[in-house]
Amino acid sequence: MIELIGVAGVFATFVGICFGIAAYFNGKHIKAGIIEIGMMLEKEERLTRKMIEELFERWDARTEERHREMEARTEERHREMDVRSEERHREILRLFGHILKEK
Repeated sequence: MIELIGVAGVFATFVGICFGIAAYFNGKHIKAGIIEIGMMLEKEERLTRKMIEELFERWDARTEERHREMEARTEERHREMDVRSEERHREILRLFGHILKEK
């Protein structure tokens, strides 16, 4: 019976050592995996940041282009309004001239 307990003790020690070694390597792999995941996340973050910066640059360029177009249209409309105002002014003067001549 004592021999059986002795054999069981040696076997349990061997199994414990195997569990310890397995846990060590498992922890090592987990640590390596976490480091790799961290590096992948950093890479994804850099790529995402770059994509967002490029998107904002395109938006800024479009906004600037549209702003220039709006300024050009506004200036053209102001010129048209000036021409129309001058025409109306002349028409009003002509009408008042007729009215004043009649009196």
